[in-house]
Amino acid sequence: MSRGAVLKANTGAPLREGTPVRRAAALTRAALALAQETAHRRSVFINCPFGGAYSQWLDAIIFTIICCGFEPRSALETDNVADSRMKRIIDALSGSHLSIHDLSLVYGETGSGIAHLNMPLELGLAVAMKEAHEKGEAKRAHDWTALVLDGSAYVRAISDLNGYDLKRYSTRATLVAQVMSWLVTRMRGMRVPFTPTEVIAALTDYDTELTALRTDWQGLPPWSHIVDRGRAVAGRHSLQALSLAP
Repeated sequence: MSRGAVLKANTGAPLREGTPVRRAAALTRAALALAQETAHRRSVFINCPFGGAYSQWLDAIIFTIICCGFEPRSALETDNVADSRMKRIIDALSGSHLSIHDLSLVYGETGSGIAHLNMPLELGLAVAMKEAHEKGEAKRAHDWTALVLDGSAYVRAISDLNGYDLKRYSTRATLVAQVMSWLVTRMRGMRVPFTPTEVIAALTDYDTELTALRTDWQGLPPWSHIVDRGRAVAGRHSLQALSLAP
């Protein structure tokens, strides 16, 4: 429609292009698009085992992501039983610019020989997303990293990953340092004025918060509460990424 063409508003009154109402609507749409893109770029999907002995590692990953100014995401963030788990995984992964995958538990179960394939499957989705963008087949970019415990047999389980620089860890301290060192290289307009050592020191406080939270929720706290507790602890310890904007 050409400039100056007369449009009809909901009230029936004539409304011309370029009027304050249309300009305001255009600005609102632009602001919404910017907010959505910013949320996407700050989102980090976590692909790792949940619960049990792995909780200590998961908690460290979540807290490190929060301290670095990103938003942790996972299939656990929604409990919509109308959607399959696979759909929830794809929705959270595709809504994230970054993803972290822990391949430490890909080996078979004792006595059964059944391997844990969820983590490699989700990593494959992330690899495909990255390749699709680089080939111009997807609008949004995606980047990923993978973690492995020292001594894990991931190379024998997923030989196609030979040649990739996977992040090795053996303690929570090395895990925090590996995750943080990767995230800070993928920041735009942000910086972290603290070190992994400071994050590790505050992690004990987060552990205490999560213990109380899991007790209150009978071991099933909502994902949003887990993240909110992390933000609160990070704030108390002044572990917050800063904007580089003037």
